[in-house]
Amino acid sequence: MKKKYKLLLISVVIVLSIAAGVYSYLKPLAVEVETVSFGAIQDSFTAQGNILPKDSVIMNSNTSGEVISVPFQVGMAVHNGDRLAEIDDSVQRRQMEDQVRSLQFQQSALYAQNTTALSETRLRREQLEQQLAAAQHEYDRLFGDDGTAKDLMNIAEISYYTARRNYNEAKDLDDEDDDEVADLELYTLRNQMELAKKDMMVAQSENSETTEQYYQSVISSYEAQLDSLDDLQGNTGSSNNATAQQLQVTISNLQDELNREPPAAPFDAVVWEMLVEAGSFVSKNEPIAKLYKNGEGEMEIEADVLSEDALRLNVGDLATCSLADGTALQAKIRFISPVAQETLSTIGITENRCKIKLTPVGLPQKIGGGHQVDLTFTSVAAQNALSVPASSVIPMESGSGVYLARDGKAMLTPVTTGVRSGGRIEILSGISEGDQVILDPYDSAVTEGKRISF
Repeated sequence: MKKKYKLLLISVVIVLSIAAGVYSYLKPLAVEVETVSFGAIQDSFTAQGNILPKDSVIMNSNTSGEVISVPFQVGMAVHNGDRLAEIDDSVQRRQMEDQVRSLQFQQSALYAQNTTALSETRLRREQLEQQLAAAQHEYDRLFGDDGTAKDLMNIAEISYYTARRNYNEAKDLDDEDDDEVADLELYTLRNQMELAKKDMMVAQSENSETTEQYYQSVISSYEAQLDSLDDLQGNTGSSNNATAQQLQVTISNLQDELNREPPAAPFDAVVWEMLVEAGSFVSKNEPIAKLYKNGEGEMEIEADVLSEDALRLNVGDLATCSLADGTALQAKIRFISPVAQETLSTIGITENRCKIKLTPVGLPQKIGGGHQVDLTFTSVAAQNALSVPASSVIPMESGSGVYLARDGKAMLTPVTTGVRSGGRIEILSGISEGDQVILDPYDSAVTEGKRISF
């Protein structure tokens, strides 16, 4: 009896197993599908750009001297004609005025042509020779083989730094003690420090290239004036007039220098960089400030993108911009450099990048030069094309294929592929619009003829 029950039980198990296998085989496989349709195949990538002005200018000093004040700081607005710095050039002006008077005297002597003028010419020669000797002596003292300008500057700098250290140490002690004697000593040390600073500035000025060039120009001027005096004594009539005209050219140039205006803004602008500060010494033609125009359409965005990404873009394409505060706006590509520059990435990988310039649309007025912006570029690989997700395409012996969902079954269909971009592949032939492509057939374990559901 027990044997009969065991056989019955075994039979039931076999029947259930067979039934489960049949059910499993006949049960449709759940899959995801996508209906094929025509559309653009596009891809997106991001880059970081910098907002920069289209038009900027570096302003140079038109004189030499000490900067007295700097009324504008970085980021401040300046108007056309605003003075960018006040420079004390009184020493240089006095020297030019002396040269003008000397040249004018020579003109008078040329035009006079009389005994008195000749006598004055001889006297002037003696004066010029004395002035030349004095200038040459001063030049040799400062910049000759045994010149002391550099040594005096070093001594003055050491004296200033020593006086400043003594003052700071005394000040620290004075903060701990209210002794009146200490206050008097601190006042004395402060005066010593200020005097040492002035001596250092004088020594730095004497040791500057501008001062050396000045003495060289003064010596050349005196030598030229002595040569002119020689010509004065040997020439008459028209030759005197020609010499006088040459002198007048020099006089006019010097007077133009004397009548020049201090460096000023050439247009309404924003201070991008201020290159000098009060108390510093500037030479003629030395940069003092960098300005840029800041108005509607005056700013642009620059970005360096990978060369392979640049090849997917075209002038006129739009990019989406995101500012630091989350403000979103659009920018139109106006320039794509055809030249790729080799750069080193932040992780040390060599890359080829191209410079791209964009014109922002609706950039807030408060955004100026130097701000960073996140850019999102979208490139179109193909227009009005049939495409499927790249994960739907599988390799076949004769090329590529996709599984289509037809009549509740998976049907492997050969296809011809085209461009690949943004995770999608263009299908040139093999399927039609409206077909349903099975997604991720490998992950779903799809096989030819498998019953499916979706």
